[in-house]
Amino acid sequence: MIPEITIIGGNIAGLSAAYYLSKKGFYVTLYEAKLWNKPCGGAISLEFEQYLSDELNIVLEESDHYTERFKVGLWSGRYMEDVGVFRVTTRYDLQKKLIERLIKETNIEIKYKRVSFKDELFTPQTIVATGYSGFTNKVMERRWRFNDKALTLRYDGKFSGTYPNTNLIVLDHKKMGYGWVFVGKNDHINVGVGAVASREFLWNRFYDFFDLIADKYGYNIDPPSKKPQAWYLPIPTNKKKIPISNLKDGIEFIGVGDVLGLAHPLSGAGIEPAWQSGWVLSECITKNRIDTTRYQWLLLKNLRLSSWRWLDQFASIVSRINFPFKSTLGYFALHFIRHRMLTMMRKYPWFSLVHDGTKKTRFKS
Repeated sequence: MIPEITIIGGNIAGLSAAYYLSKKGFYVTLYEAKLWNKPCGGAISLEFEQYLSDELNIVLEESDHYTERFKVGLWSGRYMEDVGVFRVTTRYDLQKKLIERLIKETNIEIKYKRVSFKDELFTPQTIVATGYSGFTNKVMERRWRFNDKALTLRYDGKFSGTYPNTNLIVLDHKKMGYGWVFVGKNDHINVGVGAVASREFLWNRFYDFFDLIADKYGYNIDPPSKKPQAWYLPIPTNKKKIPISNLKDGIEFIGVGDVLGLAHPLSGAGIEPAWQSGWVLSECITKNRIDTTRYQWLLLKNLRLSSWRWLDQFASIVSRINFPFKSTLGYFALHFIRHRMLTMMRKYPWFSLVHDGTKKTRFKS
């Protein structure tokens, strides 16, 4: 008899869990409310783009546009520059292409439906991939603290004006936050900000960001005439308070992706750790059940670009503290952070997974 499992949420983490669990012999029913352009960043690493092509035969709409340079800087205007490490995409295109690929799998059924806790759709173990939402809070019995979530505002589309063909991430040395400019093809630019802050504060910060990137970084882009989209992104500072599962009314709900607060605490990058969390989940099957103890161990062992890493947690906590010469010290710290993050991205374990101290190779780099 083929074991069945339900997944609630069909964005990056949910689709990853569906794909890998189907490879393990499960029949997967995945529920997703709709295809949409999730208002987070829209860039993926070149390594992840290569993975999508090699493993899933997915080619994104903007895959033929490569930005050769990448800048990471501070709100003060001081920055460092390196070779390009991102490929710009939209979350809509990424989700759409993944769903189109996964429905070809015989063991995966995708249904477009908004699920509530009252629906009798759950299997004994049900995967929760709904990010920061009322459904997540209900089934996981979770209450995110103010400092455990960032609000992101993003607008992407065609822009007039002048700007360098360079992707940009700006870290705020005064308050936990960041901003980005991702350059796509045919004048497609994705601009956004994120911070542990109130919505009112961030609205003002979003429009101020256009002045900043014009004055300090050479991106002379007119702000959009309509309000940007908003989204909460869980970035916890204490992973011990984030349980990976919850037993409610006889159903064991198990989180993947943003449900577990995996996004990186400084850059906000969440696509890669979200996808990998689904892979890790599938590696914890014992007698047609998910071993949640092993799942938590493998997450800690393998997710190296997320808020679960102690050094990145420490850096995010320090970034929220005001002290003298913070801007200058932040600039010198940026060199270490930038080098470490780029190295981690280039060595991110898309082609291997650590099991009990040994490395299991799945793909060739």
